This record gives sequence, structure tokens and C-alpha cells, in this order.
Amino acid sequence: MAIGLFSFSVLLLTRLDFIINNVLYNFGLNFSETWHQEYSILYFLAYQLVIFTLLAYTKSLKLFTFFQVFILTSTQDLVYFGLWEGSFPSHEWTWMTYYRFFGFWDTTSQILLSVSSLSSVMVLFRFDRVQVWIQSISLAKHLSRKDVKSLQQ
Repeated sequence: MAIGLFSFSVLLLTRLDFIINNVLYNFGLNFSETWHQEYSILYFLAYQLVIFTLLAYTKSLKLFTFFQVFILTSTQDLVYFGLWEGSFPSHEWTWMTYYRFFGFWDTTSQILLSVSSLSSVMVLFRFDRVQVWIQSISLAKHLSRKDVKSLQQ
């Protein structure tokens, strides 16, 4: 349920982003750092509201972490271009924080960051399950040894 709600939120918010970045520019919207900064903050806060609401609903730190990594790595930009624009930019992604930090950023960089980050989080979740499984096997072995010893006495 939470994954469905998050996915629906991503679709809605990326569509809103498409309206701002595509439709309104076709009607004469001029870029301004003033309105764009406020828009970017509200866009980020909308995602945070969704994520924290889902945390309160599910109480799952694993989903919370996955959703945060999804947003903080800007994976929603891949959804935006893939779904609403129909293609990915062939030029540098100069609007990205990563571009300002590394001096370059493109579609390949974004895909690599998104896939590696999200898959790393998923592997860590699986590793956590494996550790719990190993601990429960160890506990079962320990208890069975105690049972055997108590039966022998």
C-alpha cells in the first residue's frame, strides 16, 4: 500500500513539475531564481510530507530509507523525463546539484547514481534479513544443545 501511495505521489509531483517546466514555459513563463528557489523548496517539502506520512502509517524504517534515497538521489527526475518528456536529455543536467559539485552530470550519471543507491539500500535490507535468519538458527542450535544436555541428565 505504501509503495503504491508513494508511486502515485511521484507521478503527481513529476506531472506538476512537467507543467511548470514545459507547459508554462510555452505560455511565456520566464525563469527566475526567485520563484524557482521557492518552488524547489516546496517541491522537496511535498515529497518529505508524503514520506513522513508513510513512515507514520507503516512504521517501516526500511521503506522510509528507500523513499528518502529515491528523493535525495533525484531519481524522480528519471521518472519525469521517461514518463512525461518521453526521452532523456542528451545534454548536461546543469540544474542538478551534482553538476555544481562534480562539474558534469548527464543521464548516464543519474541512472548510475539512482540504480546503485537504490540497489545498495535493497541489498542492505536483504543482508539485515540474512543476519536475523542466522541469529535465529544459532539460537535454535543453542537451545537444542541445552535440551539434549537436560535430557541426558
